[in-house]
Amino acid sequence: MCTIRYRVSGTDVNDHMVMETHAYYAYSLRHIYNFLNELGFSRQSLNKMKIYPHVQRTHLEIFKPLMFGINFLIELKIGRYNYSSARFEMNFSYLNSSFERCATMKSDLLIKSATSKEIDNDISRKLMNQIRIITD
Repeated sequence: MCTIRYRVSGTDVNDHMVMETHAYYAYSLRHIYNFLNELGFSRQSLNKMKIYPHVQRTHLEIFKPLMFGINFLIELKIGRYNYSSARFEMNFSYLNSSFERCATMKSDLLIKSATSKEIDNDISRKLMNQIRIITD
């Protein structure tokens, strides 16, 4: 659904030049912001509305390590979305330059409001409607 190229930098790797677990989480969050930007919700507009994505229940599975300096892709697919709970199930696939799957990550995403600390159903519904248009 949404694919963007990245490169493993020096801050993402350990002493053995292998990408660390925290970097997978950081790239997935960056990828969510890039995806929302493609839908018309820039980071500045989200900040202005005091809305932020909240990722919870993440499961990471690494099949093959990504090394320093390697270009890789992240494929984002929306597995399910639920109107009542305003929850998105997001599936990330990390692919190396040979398009081999190196890691997968499953996450639940909620859209929260910084002012009320609750789920923002209105923004979530707008996102879900736009996602439905893209996936149909």
